Amino acid sequence: MKKATILLLAMALTGCSSIHKVTPEKFQTDLQVVNSFYWYEYIGQADGKAYVLRKRPPLIGKEMKQDIIFTEVRALNPAFLRQLEESKKPK
Repeated sequence: MKKATILLLAMALTGCSSIHKVTPEKFQTDLQVVNSFYWYEYIGQADGKAYVLRKRPPLIGKEMKQDIIFTEVRALNPAFLRQLEESKKPK
């Protein structure tokens, strides 16, 4: 329950208006492939799911467009999941 509350709070603070489930393959590929149009920020895990904030520049205006993508943790490669967790730790 606490993690779900944190996720909802993150959505509210970032101005995110949508959340999308993606396949584990797409989730992993999106985060591993260098893409100049999207930026990704790992949020964390809750209820067996991994969440990432996806940002892109606006086509019109100044405000960044943001949404959240998620997938089932059990379907992700364990080494990839460890990399995500390491990227979230403060340096």
